[in-house]
Amino acid sequence: MPQTLEMAASGSVIPSNKDISDRQRLLLEKLDSFEAPYLEEKLMEKGLFSSHKEYVEAFGEFKRFVALTMIYGGDMSMTSPKVDDVWHQFILFSPQYHDFSNEFLGRYIHHIPKTSKTPLSPNGRVNFKSNYIEAYGEIPAIWNIKSSSDPCEACGPAACAPDCS
Repeated sequence: MPQTLEMAASGSVIPSNKDISDRQRLLLEKLDSFEAPYLEEKLMEKGLFSSHKEYVEAFGEFKRFVALTMIYGGDMSMTSPKVDDVWHQFILFSPQYHDFSNEFLGRYIHHIPKTSKTPLSPNGRVNFKSNYIEAYGEIPAIWNIKSSSDPCEACGPAACAPDCS
């Protein structure tokens, strides 16, 4: 399947370092080519992204995040405000988001924000980091994941200081 310039810039959602089932590969191949220009339009209109390039990176990483939830399950934390902006906006296009989840991921992917009643999983950040590295290799800066000496990994996100992201 030929890749567009945008797909090449954001990276494929098909893991290079992880074995996946034939069904997962088929869904991820479809996900690779998915575009949502209505999201870019709305996010740029709101001033949440300053350039097309910035949006393309965040949208590509959103697709990788949801791909990881398909491959590994849902016990992962969202660590990128920019990628989360894409997710939040997509949810507001509820029919398109519903269809996207079912068609490209095989199930609806819920977004559960952290609150006092819905705390983040204590392992979510570490799971995300290890799953991303296993599937795709190096984690881009957009994810706000620090080096392996990240103190959040030792104590979990619940114990981290507010400036530890």
